[in-house]
Amino acid sequence: MLAKQLWRIHCFPDRLLSQVLKARYFPHGNIFEASLSQRPSYTWRSLMAAEDIFRAGCRWRVGSGTSIGIWKDPWLPRPLTFGPITPPLGHMSEMKVSDLIDPQTQDWNAQLIRSIFWPVDSDLILGIPLGHLGLEDQIRVSLAPFVRRLEKISYIPYFYAHLRDRNCKLMQKQFLLPHQVIEFTENYLKSFKSQNSVTNIRLSSLNPQHWLCPPSATVKINCDGAVFEQGMEMGLGAIARDDQGRCLWWSSKRITRGGNGEIAEAMAVRHGLELGARLGWSSIILESDCANLISKIMSPDHDMSFIGPIVADSRSLAASFSFVHLIWFLDIVILWPMY
Repeated sequence: MLAKQLWRIHCFPDRLLSQVLKARYFPHGNIFEASLSQRPSYTWRSLMAAEDIFRAGCRWRVGSGTSIGIWKDPWLPRPLTFGPITPPLGHMSEMKVSDLIDPQTQDWNAQLIRSIFWPVDSDLILGIPLGHLGLEDQIRVSLAPFVRRLEKISYIPYFYAHLRDRNCKLMQKQFLLPHQVIEFTENYLKSFKSQNSVTNIRLSSLNPQHWLCPPSATVKINCDGAVFEQGMEMGLGAIARDDQGRCLWWSSKRITRGGNGEIAEAMAVRHGLELGARLGWSSIILESDCANLISKIMSPDHDMSFIGPIVADSRSLAASFSFVHLIWFLDIVILWPMY
């Protein structure tokens, strides 16, 4: 619980307790730079007792990079250490992640990164997705240090069913038969899965074997992403057609950096929205075959996942259109124009 309070102090800096503790113990830094200090209060001493647990369960997600120390904070997707292996040289130990980002392009300065870090580190850094909105750096909480393996969650409905059976016996003098307990458990699991499945994406008008023209005065953009050569290169593709199925514009892009399929799909969608906005279209339909990505963009919740910065960019771009409909297409096939 104390570790959770440290997380709240960082995530809710406008609260009175957060402001008081920051002014007293870390006025010029973040919670990771705080120390026990001299003559600490009982509250702060108690919180610092849980500092190791808090640090073990937290990772930085890169936004602007101004709050993250390259060699001091956990921010790389590397298990156990979550930091660079390359040792710092001289003044580099005080560098921030923002020093590795090109302020003009809002992307990684690949030349600088490869000149500072060993390949094992530079490849990881270049594979981290960045947003274009300059979002604040965020702390992500890892559940591993606090809970058992997530597979254990499958036992919870069964435990709840037996607990409910016991309460019925004690409080209501009602006895459930074994098959009733099993039936309750199965219904509970079905309800849980249905509530946590993707339901806000309309699929009824889609045929996975045929591409459909958009309505009149609307442009349809199909996007797709892929990873090549052991994850060290990504390909992005997008094509736009009018209500007659005629190609208005198409684009393909090869990016020489690491990543996975979800990152490639997210960058492809952002690429399609960026070019659609640049060309001045006001009404668009965008189709992608990544259901998880479309669900994240359509969700009203703040996305704290690895691709969160790209999701935020896509939401901002989507808001610039007078009408936009994001669709998950079951089996997308992009037919590139041949010139």
